[in-house]
Amino acid sequence: MVKRKNGSPGHKNDKKKKRIMISSEKNAPVKAIIPKLEKEAALGAEDDDIIELKREDAIEMSEDEYDNEDSFFKTSFEGDSEDGEEEPEDGISLDGLEAEDDDDLMQDPAILTDSIYQENNEEDEGESGDEHVHGGNCCSSSKVDSVLTDIKVFEQTLFKDNGFFEYQCSLSEPPVNWVKMPFSQKLDSVTEGQNAFEWMIKGIPVSDFLTEMYGKKCVHVKRSNQYYYGSFFSTDSFMKMLDSNTCEFGKNINFATYVDGVRKTPNGKGRVTSNDAKKALKSKMSIQCINPQSFNQNIWYLCDILQEYFQCFVGANNYITPFGSSGFSPHHDEIEGFLLQLEGRKFWRVWAPSDADSMFPIYSSENFNEEQMKDRKPVFSGWLEQGL
Repeated sequence: MVKRKNGSPGHKNDKKKKRIMISSEKNAPVKAIIPKLEKEAALGAEDDDIIELKREDAIEMSEDEYDNEDSFFKTSFEGDSEDGEEEPEDGISLDGLEAEDDDDLMQDPAILTDSIYQENNEEDEGESGDEHVHGGNCCSSSKVDSVLTDIKVFEQTLFKDNGFFEYQCSLSEPPVNWVKMPFSQKLDSVTEGQNAFEWMIKGIPVSDFLTEMYGKKCVHVKRSNQYYYGSFFSTDSFMKMLDSNTCEFGKNINFATYVDGVRKTPNGKGRVTSNDAKKALKSKMSIQCINPQSFNQNIWYLCDILQEYFQCFVGANNYITPFGSSGFSPHHDEIEGFLLQLEGRKFWRVWAPSDADSMFPIYSSENFNEEQMKDRKPVFSGWLEQGL
């Protein structure tokens, strides 16, 4: 039967959800119900009207019919398989695909400058075979070589300019109130992200930083205000984070030591508690949290809002290092790093890249030893202190 818009008594204009009830009658043919539905729909039921079958009209599929239930929906899902792409089979290994892409790039570097969405039009058929296979615009190898040369020249220029810049200022302004999400002022998200970045490098105009320092220099801003970061994060926050969440060794937390030029990661297994962390600190181990933005509101907020400004992923790490110890050997990462010294102080050494090709690495490096670093140019060696 068709339920009209007046609905059931006491519920005027209510609509019921569609449901097919299971019949007690066995082996009812599946296709028998289709004409009935078509007939009832022809009586004037609109799209919004809901069809409900009486129990004696309902169907129950046998096991054989369940196995072939796609026939019941044939008219809905029937289509031209040639129009769509084949879906990959389950269990196909993706190993080696990246290597294949690298081989393709070496054989045809013009891929770098192809339009992503270019397609060959039908009217192009029959034209000269000189056209590039990846799109309608031919890209000569000389053009690609020119682009790569420009990049190399740019890297060489930055490599020559790399160095250290220190800015000192006195900021007596009160710390921001993180509970109120201070940079969310009902502006567009990019402007709010820029405001957060301005706060992070406060003392240096953003335009000066981006044009004169970014990618060129190691920058240290000394504000003479140990309370600048306010209640953003602390050791106490870290311990509460461990006890309030399931943070696991290797996945979220690492313990680390660096003694006599040897880097070790003496992790345990399973969940890390605040007691584990306190014992590690007493044993002169450094503690690293790989993704604190997953567990702490303030860090998540800052990462999230900065993503809007930088238009890329922004993550964070926490490091707690006991006095008189070191947890990590010299290395470089494939990131742009901004260090916020939230508590205490820590001694840092920063070296210049070894060559122009190392200016913007796309992979993290191995752990270097002291012998490998002795001929490298140091650009900064000094203390970062709380709030500075």
